Amino acid sequence: MSWGGRWIAVALVASACAPEPEAPPPATPTANPTPTPTESATEQPSLGAGIDASYTLELVKDPFPYVEVTLVTHGAPNGTTHLRMSDWGGVEHTENEVHALAVTGEDGKALPVEHTEGALWTLHHAPGALLRVRYALVSTQYDVGYGSESYYRPLLTPSLFHIIGNTALLHVGDVAEELPQRFSLRWKGFKEAGWKVASSFSVEQDGFEVTATSDDFRQAVFLAGELRLIRRDIHGSPLWLAVVGTEWGFFDNALADAAAKVVTAQRSFFEDYDWPFFLVSVVPVGQYSPGSYSQGGTGLT
Repeated sequence: MSWGGRWIAVALVASACAPEPEAPPPATPTANPTPTPTESATEQPSLGAGIDASYTLELVKDPFPYVEVTLVTHGAPNGTTHLRMSDWGGVEHTENEVHALAVTGEDGKALPVEHTEGALWTLHHAPGALLRVRYALVSTQYDVGYGSESYYRPLLTPSLFHIIGNTALLHVGDVAEELPQRFSLRWKGFKEAGWKVASSFSVEQDGFEVTATSDDFRQAVFLAGELRLIRRDIHGSPLWLAVVGTEWGFFDNALADAAAKVVTAQRSFFEDYDWPFFLVSVVPVGQYSPGSYSQGGTGLT
């Protein structure tokens, strides 16, 4: 299974032959207060040299857990910019995942935001102005079931943050999706919380830069939490396994070895050794049921 070389299989597997489960965590409240995006007079996310769009994902623990997303980019030359999010993978109404949306210009003054329809917002600004877009992804308000409409939405639990870019990252809809851009992503607050991070593009714990189309950048997985990172090398390039949870019927190293065999065979067949990075993420979904299993995967960037 390959889409041109670098891809991810997001493995979503219910455990088999696992020990008795621990008591479940307390139920998530049915509603959260509206988060207030953090403000800092000394540190505003900026747009580095040569970067077209910069994302910062910041884990905020107080007064309740949420992840603040900050997008810094330039607005459209005509002074009207459209922010979009995708309905993807069976997930509908992704606009409901966006909380406390606020946009400021380079001078820090708030810009009016028109929620036009669905997952579409319209901004009016000076032509080509620098824009800082902030919003929050809040704690998961539903059980993580077997259906993709559940786990393709942003997930935030006491031990896991997991998003597919299509349904969690606002982007400028006025830029052609097939146009290569330079993206940067910064992880903030996760290391301080003792969490590890991984993504379709990197396992660097502070962040990364990558050149990709808007579509490829968002067709990707970004996760953090109490995860374990296991590495195997295939023709000099790393295969990373990111595993969440302990109630599995297999050992991490055994799965990493099996994944390496599959990827090695695929690389040999297609002769596509020039792709430098490969990630397999393993995330538990559905109800814990000892002795049973279900497995599936999604090919991403």
